[in-house]
Amino acid sequence: MKTLSLVVATLLALPCLSHVGRAGMTTTTQLEISHLLDRIAQSSCEFNSDGTWYSSGMAHFHLSDKYQQMQAEVLISSAEDFIRTVASESADSGQPYQVRCTDAPLVTSSQWLRAELARFRVR
Repeated sequence: MKTLSLVVATLLALPCLSHVGRAGMTTTTQLEISHLLDRIAQSSCEFNSDGTWYSSGMAHFHLSDKYQQMQAEVLISSAEDFIRTVASESADSGQPYQVRCTDAPLVTSSQWLRAELARFRVR
């Protein structure tokens, strides 16, 4: 129960983390990455990493954390960089993340996020 409380508290704090951008990153890029992270959290989809399916909340937590850690190591100057370096594959195995949503075919997270980014950009 203590672990569940910690997870819930962390998830509640994540909207603040998802809006933190790397110095030098354009406002547009920060907004796009923030939108992608928010969209993951708000979706009813499940996300697969290394053979295990996770809820959208857990996927948001994982990718937000990975994004924060990777900012110090990798130059992320666009939403496409974020998708490619952070949100496409497992750092442990190199296997692509997968996304399954109700009434939609199974796709890679890269495909799902690129489609969402395109929708966001035409608004």
